[in-house]
Amino acid sequence: MKRHQPVIAVFASGAGSTFRAVADAVQQGLVDFDIGLLVTDHDDAGVLQHVEELNGKYGFNIKTEIINKKRYPGGTQGRGQTREEAEALCAALRDNHIDHLSLMGCLRIIARQVIDEFGWKPAYAVADPQHNGMYLARMTNTHPGILPATTDTYGIHTQQQALDMGLSETAQTFHAVATGIDKGPIIAEHRVHVHAPSSYPAHLADTAEKLFARVQRVEKAHLPLDLDHFLKRQAQFHKAANRSSPFLFVQD
Repeated sequence: MKRHQPVIAVFASGAGSTFRAVADAVQQGLVDFDIGLLVTDHDDAGVLQHVEELNGKYGFNIKTEIINKKRYPGGTQGRGQTREEAEALCAALRDNHIDHLSLMGCLRIIARQVIDEFGWKPAYAVADPQHNGMYLARMTNTHPGILPATTDTYGIHTQQQALDMGLSETAQTFHAVATGIDKGPIIAEHRVHVHAPSSYPAHLADTAEKLFARVQRVEKAHLPLDLDHFLKRQAQFHKAANRSSPFLFVQD
């Protein structure tokens, strides 16, 4: 198998609006990667409807996998995926020849077994101190807040924490995935000013809902291009270091 650009998998748990923004960028030719697989941990996740529409409307060939504890019960591994979930995810990525796994609204803690194969590890920072080893990882995540201030939060809860902490800014943060929650080197960060209730009149002050909506707009605008830029820089890094390509099926 040979192809001209990398193929990513997306793991999303909910409605899939961020996934749709990235898929639209693919369809519009704004990025140089394809989406080959959508993984979700909810049988009725709204993101599955986006895949069906994209495959029909644009002729995409995005496959889907539902990987959750109900289908792969196994033994628990703390708060994360079961071992059987992790094995199923790794198998799906291999079977579909995926170059990169992108978490977009994934509400599961990814198991160590997956990170060992696709994620960032401390040894990478030693091997490549200039970039903190980020280009040796093949898994990234988008987080709707400043890290580490809003670690272990998600969605609207992240924005509520930003308000509760009195932060002057929140952010959309794009980072490599490491063991733990919201860990790994930061690749890109896009700050969003907080309209604090203590400084703005009530009709202009932020609520968690209003703040989250602004962060989501920033995320949809930046994530497709940030991911594309990361994949291109990653390929350049491996080529310059005379390493084997991170994209095993891409034709030079």
